[in-house]
Amino acid sequence: MVSPKSGESDARPSSSEGLLRSERDVFSEASLPRRFGLEIFAGTARICKCFNDKHMPMYPIDICLFSHHNVLDKAVEHRIFNWIRSGRICFIWCGMPCTSFSRARKWDGLGPGPIRTPDALWGLPNLNASDRRKVITHW
Repeated sequence: MVSPKSGESDARPSSSEGLLRSERDVFSEASLPRRFGLEIFAGTARICKCFNDKHMPMYPIDICLFSHHNVLDKAVEHRIFNWIRSGRICFIWCGMPCTSFSRARKWDGLGPGPIRTPDALWGLPNLNASDRRKVITHW
């Protein structure tokens, strides 16, 4: 068992203390709950907010929220896997990077159009250079 000295707290934080807010940086917290959840590719961290509203500690991981949350960084990857191996993580929600996989990208004239379809997972033909990079980067 990890002792409180190494970053674990047996106390259950209350939302009034601000410790369960969805925008908390899991990698910068001085003391984390004994067990908690992660929302990976969190975006707006809506899942975290719902869990935290029910007093279940959940932290977002997303480079859109914190620039050092790059899951491709070996240090970030190792920290997440160490939490999993040690039994600290009780729930993980993995969203898809919305830059290229999101169903919100549609031909509605309100935002960017789709760059993939179920029949063109590697990208639609005739994508511009920026969208082609998104397809390649987020596969």
